[in-house]
Amino acid sequence: MHRFIEWITDLIDDYGEAFIEAPLKTLSKTVSWIFSIVIGVMSVVAYIKFIAGGGYPHAIATIKNSEEGFFAGVGDTFTNGTVHIVANNGVYKALGIIFIVQIVLALIMLFFEGKIWKWVLAIIDFILIAVSGIWFLIKYNQYNKLYASLEKLYDNEEIDEVGFSNAIDKWINSIRDNIKIFAIIAAVAVVLFIVVMMISEGRCAIFSFAKSAAVTCAAMPLAILILENIIGLAIGLVTIIVIGIILLIICSFADGGSDSSVATEAFDRAGNFIGWFHRK
Repeated sequence: MHRFIEWITDLIDDYGEAFIEAPLKTLSKTVSWIFSIVIGVMSVVAYIKFIAGGGYPHAIATIKNSEEGFFAGVGDTFTNGTVHIVANNGVYKALGIIFIVQIVLALIMLFFEGKIWKWVLAIIDFILIAVSGIWFLIKYNQYNKLYASLEKLYDNEEIDEVGFSNAIDKWINSIRDNIKIFAIIAAVAVVLFIVVMMISEGRCAIFSFAKSAAVTCAAMPLAILILENIIGLAIGLVTIIVIGIILLIICSFADGGSDSSVATEAFDRAGNFIGWFHRK
């Protein structure tokens, strides 16, 4: 216990020194680590809930009691289980908030670098993002107005059907005519944003977020799914291995029992065909 307290004390001291030396970088790492730890705790809670809800005994009983056969029972054991605890809209919204926080920290770090050419690139990127974003919002607002008009049409309210049809055609044509330009602008904005982040000190914040996203959206949900479906996965894997071994044995016997002789045409001295003979 004394050693554990010393370890915690040293960890706190190291964190304090790192925070004094590079506060923004340390803060960005801390935010991502805390979120990952929370997701890890939630994953443990999800697995415990799965065990408490029947878990593996329930899966085995499902296989035994299946009226459609063994493999149908194995198929019935596959489930999403409790993965929804760590993969839901609330978690994804929290991840989005962390993304915004990390972007803000990265931009602050970029500002404190004091390199004007990086600021210029960032300003150009923000202008491109604003242009593409405003265009999207305008088209989305127009879509909402058209949708509201369509609801009125279905409600048998008085509406100019010809004008409504023309408005839809105009909206579609405006998107069709400008989509390539704004798609290029958006693509350039994304690429430039990535470049600006990668060449600045703020890239550590982006990498921290990427680790959190990998843990949240992939590692933990996948681990829970594998653990909760391990019986079905194990049976499936064993089945595939057994079938593979059987096929190899059949192929080896088929090759060993086949006639390796070669049929060759036979001719007499005059060149007339007289039959076939087999040569080993």
